[in-house]
Amino acid sequence: MPRDAKTLVQDMLENAAYLVGEVAKTDSDAYQKNITLQKAFLQTFTVMGEAAARLREEFPDVAKRIDEANKIAGFRNVIVHKYWDVDQEDVWSTASTNVAPLLEQLRLLLDDLQKS
Repeated sequence: MPRDAKTLVQDMLENAAYLVGEVAKTDSDAYQKNITLQKAFLQTFTVMGEAAARLREEFPDVAKRIDEANKIAGFRNVIVHKYWDVDQEDVWSTASTNVAPLLEQLRLLLDDLQKS
């Protein structure tokens, strides 16, 4: 089923919100010891990256409004195609540093898309 731009942005937003919420409840040491949480983060980043890639392909004007769309899609590719090279410290760092600003950007973008 085809997805529209609003739905793809919503997918990204919901997954970013999950990461922000989980980061608020734990710390790096606990994350490094929790394989289930690590796998959840990887899946979450994969969904976000796939949505970003779809936006770039199908709705480039919307994708351009997400500062890190190319990096998000690229991170998905690393997780999926070079999973053995994924460093969980990098995953934690990305989740704890970069996702909260992205979440706010996605909220504003979705609000704008819903108005149009």
